[in-house]
Amino acid sequence: MLDIEVLISGRKPMWRLTEKDDIQQEKQAVEDIIKNTNEENQAKYMEMKVTNKIFLQKLYALQQELDTVNVKEQALEDEIAHSQVKQEAPQLHEKLHRLEAHRDQMIAEYKSMGSPQEEREGLLKQVKEDNQEIVSMERQLKDIKEKINHNEGTRQFDMDLEEHQGGKF
Repeated sequence: MLDIEVLISGRKPMWRLTEKDDIQQEKQAVEDIIKNTNEENQAKYMEMKVTNKIFLQKLYALQQELDTVNVKEQALEDEIAHSQVKQEAPQLHEKLHRLEAHRDQMIAEYKSMGSPQEEREGLLKQVKEDNQEIVSMERQLKDIKEKINHNEGTRQFDMDLEEHQGGKF
């Protein structure tokens, strides 16, 4: 009902007028308090009032900057939403980074391999070392077999000796 009255009469609603009056009364009460305080407190109040005004200006400027950035962000998001290429770009960048890392790894492996001649020399050296180890193992095996045969011969001799001595008694 109040809105219709405002439209018809072109007047502001009554509650708005009362609110403005309340604010004006509060301001007047603060000014009266300030007038009744000492000069030191008045100076502090004025200093704080100036600082507050500066902060409000900075806040307003930062809020406008934030609003501008938000509008730009929304525009970019809308643009990305309508562009298939721009949607695929992050995935392609990720894939590119993976492939570059794989390439770098393969290059490092290739560099560590050396030339074919170096590879051949390394393999030949490894074969020689392995052959020497085999020869050494075969020698050790032969020594062990000889010891086993010697022990068996000694055991057979002992058995024969016991058998021979056992037959004399």
